[in-house]
Formats: sequence, C-alpha cells, structure tokens
Amino acid sequence: MQTSNSKLPNTKLTQSSKSVNHTLPSQQRGLVFSSLILIVIIAGMVLLALYLIKLDRTITHKFEGKRWDIPAKVYSQPLELYQGASVDKDTMKTWLELLNYQSNKAYDRTGTYHRSGNTYFIHTRGFTYSANDVDKEQVIK
Repeated sequence: MQTSNSKLPNTKLTQSSKSVNHTLPSQQRGLVFSSLILIVIIAGMVLLALYLIKLDRTITHKFEGKRWDIPAKVYSQPLELYQGASVDKDTMKTWLELLNYQSNKAYDRTGTYHRSGNTYFIHTRGFTYSANDVDKEQVIK
C-alpha cells in the first residue's frame, strides 16, 4: 500500500504577524503613574507635618516659661538742644563722644565737631526716618 504524504497537516509553526505587547494601555499607565505621584506627595506631606510638629515641640519646650527672664532695658537718654539752651560744656562733650563724634577743627566730615569758646560747630549725620521723612546732614552752631 501506498501512503500518501500529501495530505499531512503542515507541522511548521508560524509566528503571528502581530507582536505580543505586554504593556498596559496608555490610560492605565497614566493612572498608575498618577497614583504613584499622589502617594509620594501624600507621604512627603505627612513627613513634613511630623517634622513640623517635632520642631514646634522643641521650640515650645526650649522657650516655655522664659518669656520674662530678660528684663526690658531702654538705651536712650534725651538731650534737648535748641538755640539758647544752657548746656554745660562737659555735658556737651560727653554727649558728642557717646554719639561717636570726633573733634576736628575743620568739621568738614559728618560725625565731627569743633568747640570754639562756648560755641560748638557740629557736622551732623543724615538720618532717614521713613521714605518721606529725611534729616540731611548739616552743620549746626
């Protein structure tokens, strides 16, 4: 008997022309990525909140009850100067030295003064109180 091989099935395996893609669809990938970002942000916020609570407790513990330990001090002393004011020459010299004014015969720079008899020539420093309120440097007698 003759066997015919012409009717045998084709045993050759062929790969399909479509490649198998093991990735998620783009919408699912976007959802996963967004979820991961959200989880990282929430975790970061929780860690920041815990750190701020710890910092608040440290500061509160360190300064609690010490509000009035250091007494307030006022470092000012008024000296009223006006034309005709009677001021002792030693008092005037002490005041000028406290304000870091230097004796200088020319009194050509700010922060200098010159005494001639009972008369003082003082080259004042400028001072800005605010944007609209400025005392310019000047020489006063």
